Amino acid sequence: MSNFSLGGIMVPFVASQDFSQTFEDIDGKHRRRKMDGTLFTQDQWTKLRTRLTGNGWLPYGLSGLDYATNMVLMCAAPRSITGTGGTPHVIDIPAARRSDSGYVAYGVAVVDNVWQKPGDNIVTNTMTISTVSGADYYMAIYYPQITVQADYQEMFDQSSGVWRWSLNCEET
Repeated sequence: MSNFSLGGIMVPFVASQDFSQTFEDIDGKHRRRKMDGTLFTQDQWTKLRTRLTGNGWLPYGLSGLDYATNMVLMCAAPRSITGTGGTPHVIDIPAARRSDSGYVAYGVAVVDNVWQKPGDNIVTNTMTISTVSGADYYMAIYYPQITVQADYQEMFDQSSGVWRWSLNCEET
């Protein structure tokens, strides 16, 4: 079971059953047209938006946090980056990632739609995945750790005895 934390509070398993987390890139991207009608994109910045939902037998313990301030979110769901270019087994990974036990970034090689973990080496924010003969592509898997502003909701269903909750977070 994956755990996440917000503002230094680790949410326990009994409060995060039926857990899900979605990610969305938000950006300052604008599409424009040149005089001849050709479309081009101006990309100024990219940040992350994530929504976490779940339920459990206990409230999730985050109602005492100050939601008017920035907080660190240690995500439970991983993201991945596929290697491209001339050295697809060398992948730049975000600095904003978890490094605690069980959440360290790792690399995989995909051969005939089967994942293999050949071993990897991370230096600063560059992962080098050991080459695998016949690999179709390589991926770096990591767990984001980002500073966010968050909004939360919680609800208790008396008939089932279950707490339901959601967090909407945007990277600052």
